[in-house]
Amino acid sequence: TDKLSMGASARYINQSIDGVSANAFALDFGAIYHIGFRGARIGARINNLGTDMKYFEISDPIPLIFSVGMAIDAYENADQGVVVTVLADATKPQDGEQYLYSATEITLRDMLSLRTGYKLNYTGIADEKVDEITGERFDADRTEEGITFGLGLDVPKAPYDVVVDYAYTSFGILDGVHRVSLNLSF
Repeated sequence: TDKLSMGASARYINQSIDGVSANAFALDFGAIYHIGFRGARIGARINNLGTDMKYFEISDPIPLIFSVGMAIDAYENADQGVVVTVLADATKPQDGEQYLYSATEITLRDMLSLRTGYKLNYTGIADEKVDEITGERFDADRTEEGITFGLGLDVPKAPYDVVVDYAYTSFGILDGVHRVSLNLSF
């Protein structure tokens, strides 16, 4: 409908380690509902609903993940072509703690988007780990990820729409991680 969008995807997963392979199938389902106030929308998704990976007769489930999030256009000036969107997302892996993500996007003239984001209850958190050989317990960072910055460029070329996105994440031992994507819609 004009307020509700739903989608699904299916995947075949193959993983090979030292000449031994495992396979699985997974389904993802998602929905977004547009509330009708300041571009507000609520979304939910479930990822990796599927079969287990099996190595040497030992089954290991693929990580089932549930997320719910909301975004709202906190500021919009149609004359200047500026939209500021604020969003938050809560994600719960089946085998882990809940994570909270937050981000802001500034869109200029429907062409250029500037973005920043941060993971709460994820970045800067230490978990207790166990050395499998010695049995010793120690604290280790959950992740080395830090704040993320990015930008996107939307170039409409009739009858196509070309979107180029770039993101930079400060990432501890890797210094910085750069991601680039190209999306062509027709």
